[in-house]
Amino acid sequence: MNTSEVLQVFALTGVPCDDRVMRAIRYINNNVRDHTRLRQDGGRGRNARFPIFALSGISQYAQSLVDPASVDTIEWCMDWLEANRVRDGWPELQGGGDTSIHQTANGLSAISVTYRRINEMTATIGEARAKRLRHQLAEIAQFAAKGLLRHRRPDGLWPPSTFASHGASPAKTALSILALRSLQDAGLDFILEPRLRETLPQLVEQSAIRLTQDHSRWEHYVESDPEVPGTVWQHPSYAMCLAATCSAGVHPGHRSLSAAWRELDKGWSNSARMWVEPGGNATIRAAFHATRAYFQVREAPLDGGAVEGALKPLVFQSALEPPSTVTIATGGHRFEAHLSPKMFQLAETLVNAPLGLQSREVASVLLISQGGVSRYIGRLNDAIGEQTNSLVTKFVEFDQKSGRYRVASG
Repeated sequence: MNTSEVLQVFALTGVPCDDRVMRAIRYINNNVRDHTRLRQDGGRGRNARFPIFALSGISQYAQSLVDPASVDTIEWCMDWLEANRVRDGWPELQGGGDTSIHQTANGLSAISVTYRRINEMTATIGEARAKRLRHQLAEIAQFAAKGLLRHRRPDGLWPPSTFASHGASPAKTALSILALRSLQDAGLDFILEPRLRETLPQLVEQSAIRLTQDHSRWEHYVESDPEVPGTVWQHPSYAMCLAATCSAGVHPGHRSLSAAWRELDKGWSNSARMWVEPGGNATIRAAFHATRAYFQVREAPLDGGAVEGALKPLVFQSALEPPSTVTIATGGHRFEAHLSPKMFQLAETLVNAPLGLQSREVASVLLISQGGVSRYIGRLNDAIGEQTNSLVTKFVEFDQKSGRYRVASG
């Protein structure tokens, strides 16, 4: 796995496919089959992550496919993944039963980049062999993407594990966004299930918006993974979420991401000349996640794109007849929230006060006590959040500098 992450760092930073890179690729070709043996047979275990990371590492460089052994390894990894899939993806451990969101997302990312490389190197591989691989890769990518989307929550986030009944995981959401973006980048056709009314780009965009709005939950967060038995696996969510949101079109300079960028910057060690994990250990994994996040800065659209606009409530229109309705148009999305007369009165009052209102002013309009204003604001935000699948989570926010409540501006 370390070898695969090193190859991804090399590829992202423009290291050419020289002898160092080819030695790393040969190491993967020579060892992935042994890694997936049972421990008592001299292997590392029947873990899905070994063929997945092998695929990802080999496919970082199209030139690696000049070596027939690399194509052999891709075929072996794909056969292993096809033979060991379960209903919605891959379990962490062969025979483990429950789908691992972690490995299914990583698997989709690896398969998508492999598909691109096979396309680029068809002449070298041979048309018949390349066509067979493309068909297999496309079919399994479709399977993995559908599995991921089955576990996507209505608010656009993913849970920490497939059997979790509540709660959301920043790390699993980031991995899933990155995987679905890889699928889009590969140009693979994807047929959504009928229950999903949005297109795949819209689903990815909504998830990126929701993750950005939730930035306070992950901007300093290291997340333990419950899906990896027998191993203490921790995700640097602050780095992963930066990579995911920016890959989906959120501008790196958006103010909601600033604390996470500062957290990532703190991770650089001049003495180790590496990124370190919280706690001070310089690791390849820390370097990989940091590099992937910074790479997205280079790839980001200068104008912020559609997602940047969608983070700002742009237009508010209010219907005055009960049940009172607030229509929120934000970016390319349009939501209706049906409110009680009192909640509608509060929303209308704040929409018509662009500079915001102090607690006493809100209390005077609503004829409530000043101490009850924060509760009313909370009820309004909850009502709108519930009716917009949590894509609009803070319709009203409190500005610490001015001491005023105002409609959020993104």
